[in-house]
Amino acid sequence: MQGTVNEQNKFLDVLIGYPGSVHDARVFANSSLAEDLPALCHNGNIILGDAAYPCLPQLITPYRDNGHLTQAQRNFNRIHSQCRISVEHTFGVLKQRFRQLYFLKLRNMQFIVKFIFACCVLHNMADFNDMQYMEEPEDDNHADVNAQVLLPHVLPEDRDENPVDERRGCDLRADLKAELCRQLFQRRFNVE
Repeated sequence: MQGTVNEQNKFLDVLIGYPGSVHDARVFANSSLAEDLPALCHNGNIILGDAAYPCLPQLITPYRDNGHLTQAQRNFNRIHSQCRISVEHTFGVLKQRFRQLYFLKLRNMQFIVKFIFACCVLHNMADFNDMQYMEEPEDDNHADVNAQVLLPHVLPEDRDENPVDERRGCDLRADLKAELCRQLFQRRFNVE
């Protein structure tokens, strides 16, 4: 499942149905979200994505840590991660609300997709405060014996994006990093 959430922990877009062995970048490239990004991200709005996604003008990803990141890049990645935590939190709340998602015993793939989509719709309708009536959170560290290992990097054949857009996305990320450094410097030394 690919999910896009807002700051109120509501799903804005979901794509359900690709097997776990399909890389995130390929799922994104084949999603309506990829096509709709320019329309969705107008007036300078951006979406934050994890490192598996391409860095685009409307989709900013962290710097890949190859062991040679600058301090400014590490700071950018830390702030980026802090902003993206709402996505992880939203998926956690979804699974706590609908515990069947931990162990789906359904066999019909079309029904499974509809079931997960219905859970996302109901999640959006529910109030966050409803969680106080739920059971204690279940440990999500159990191993799924049917899960396939995802590749830790994007293979060349998974890169269907436009290299010009990716370059512009990387340039925008560099601009955001520079602005973050400027603001951190000003805050640290009380400089205007």
